[in-house]
Amino acid sequence: VKKYIDQLKGSISLRSKINEGSVFMVRLPISNKAKILTLNLPHVEKHQVELDKIHLPHINLDYKKGLCDVLLVEDNPDVLYYITNCLSSCYNVFMAQSGEEGFKLAKEFMPDVIITDVMMPGMDGYQLCSKLKTDYRTDHIPIIILTAKADYDSRLFGIKVGADAYLKKPFQEEELKGILDRIIQSRDKLIQKSKDEVQGDIIIGEACPKLTFISKVNKVIIENLNIPNFSIKNLEKETALCNSQLNKKLKSITGYTAVQYVNVIRLKRAKLLLENTDKQIAEVAFEVGFSDPSYFTKAFKKEFGYVPSVV
Repeated sequence: VKKYIDQLKGSISLRSKINEGSVFMVRLPISNKAKILTLNLPHVEKHQVELDKIHLPHINLDYKKGLCDVLLVEDNPDVLYYITNCLSSCYNVFMAQSGEEGFKLAKEFMPDVIITDVMMPGMDGYQLCSKLKTDYRTDHIPIIILTAKADYDSRLFGIKVGADAYLKKPFQEEELKGILDRIIQSRDKLIQKSKDEVQGDIIIGEACPKLTFISKVNKVIIENLNIPNFSIKNLEKETALCNSQLNKKLKSITGYTAVQYVNVIRLKRAKLLLENTDKQIAEVAFEVGFSDPSYFTKAFKKEFGYVPSVV
């Protein structure tokens, strides 16, 4: 209340007596300085619309490649449209009007960031956050919680269920954009770190021990490393993800698509074998799943900058 009154340049005071009660006095300035204008507007037929029954599209139809995807979960249509308008020039915005719908869309579209309100009928924002963070398909997605409840206990609970950021209502457009920019920048740094780890001198499969999904992907690839016809479809089956979901999740964590990631691990294992064994180049190529030694040599040089014979 105090924050709203300050924004309107007003004041609030309290008078209280024991056993009698309390009186809160709110004073708001009225200047009466606005000019009175007479407008000649055309007649418009009135239609009553119930906002809570408006069906909103799941995604901004003006989808732009190259922009990050944001899933906005909010049951109030006015707030939903306001935030969408704030972000649509910088992000592709998906929309959901309930926690249940938000969880479904998060699994389907794999957004880069999720923004959710707390107070919603059915599955609230805390429950949605907890469910997303305990599902291996969506546990990597950063979540911003929007709420008017900004007390210590509420913030602490939000952090415990996995929220990455907490923004109090009402908020300024630049506040939300600033938090989004920071989260995207942090994610990009983690992606670069993950790329460096995959390309560095590490044991394949142990680069990300805390990420169940990556550990599982690494295990599947390594177990099928010497199978030339091992395809991304096999990886999709093992991870229970469709092609678009697999690519989106892998790229958001490692910076690689599924095909690129499999090839990087194949080449990394080949490099380790060439460095630590006396095996011939053709033998190593077959062992890591390349059926053509000539193509293996080209791929190896492209990845590491030198041909296998130099190792």
